[in-house]
Amino acid sequence: MEPKTKKILIVDDTKEDLYLLETVLEKSGYDVVSSRNGVEAIEMLKDNTVDMIVSDILMPGMDGFQFCRECKNDDSLKKIPFVFYTATYTDKKDEEFALGLGAERFITKPCEINELLKVLEVVIEGHKTAAPVAINGEKIYLVKYNKRLIGKLESKLLELEKEIDKRKQAEKKLEEQKKALEQKNIALNEILGQIEIERKQINDKVIANAENLLLPIIQKLRLTGESRKYVQLLRENIQELTSSFGTKLTEKEAKLTSREMEICNMIKNGLSSKEIASLSNISRTTIERHRANIRKKFGIINKDVNLSSFLKTL
Repeated sequence: MEPKTKKILIVDDTKEDLYLLETVLEKSGYDVVSSRNGVEAIEMLKDNTVDMIVSDILMPGMDGFQFCRECKNDDSLKKIPFVFYTATYTDKKDEEFALGLGAERFITKPCEINELLKVLEVVIEGHKTAAPVAINGEKIYLVKYNKRLIGKLESKLLELEKEIDKRKQAEKKLEEQKKALEQKNIALNEILGQIEIERKQINDKVIANAENLLLPIIQKLRLTGESRKYVQLLRENIQELTSSFGTKLTEKEAKLTSREMEICNMIKNGLSSKEIASLSNISRTTIERHRANIRKKFGIINKDVNLSSFLKTL
């Protein structure tokens, strides 16, 4: 005749812990039933006979201490070996109180699975009589029970104070980082302001040099034919540099090509399509096509607007 499969009742309000322990025990050959707190467990024990109880302590409704007390006060349940398996009540005095209630073992989480199974096997196989109940009398029980609750409350308050202190330190560090970032932003704005001043100074120097050095020399040149036109165009381009026509042209959303910008500059300075074609070394037909594209990009393709006059407004 095969030996009877041992049945274990697990009591834990944490779903994940409950599932893990159920799985481990079932794989080890135990028959497992479970509940979420002491109240449910008491009801379950009315209809189920079990060989061991493994219970957490901190649970709603009825905690593990009260549940163990109820079991040990019940003639039909007091012989069932009772094991505490807890992650919250881990003080030595908690263990002393738990064992004083009649529990066989007090195991703290986390516990290595093989070690846990070994302890449970020793308890369930070696159990002959119920563990002695050292805490007798309701008054003594309540005094010790209240001490454990107060101890746990004090421990939780201490943890909370540490957490608050940790958060305050994090907030302080965050505030320091914020101030440091603000200082960096101020410094960056100062640098950008200085760059803008230097850019303007460079721009002013370029304009001054063009007006005071280059234009006077070009005006003294005496050339004829196409050379004269090139020099004239060069002079006008330098003047455009000082008036920032090229910059304004690129700021427009027309998206002109470099060739179209070059042609725009020539048109603005009064050159005909024939002259532009000659200077650019391309056909007049190509110039006319460029002019049409320029008008289209500026949105004046079908308007009675002189292109040269329009460009002078930019």
